[in-house]
Amino acid sequence: MPLSHDIPDHALAFASDPPASCAESRMRSYIAASALLICLIGWVLH
Repeated sequence: MPLSHDIPDHALAFASDPPASCAESRMRSYIAASALLICLIGWVLH
């Protein structure tokens, strides 16, 4: 079974999610990205 077989199931699970969950996951990724950016800025300034 090829490795790419795992990917469609995961993508399908995301696609079948309601819009609210999609927005929530997008907001969570924004929060994670901003936290990483803050850590990076703090590391550079340190």
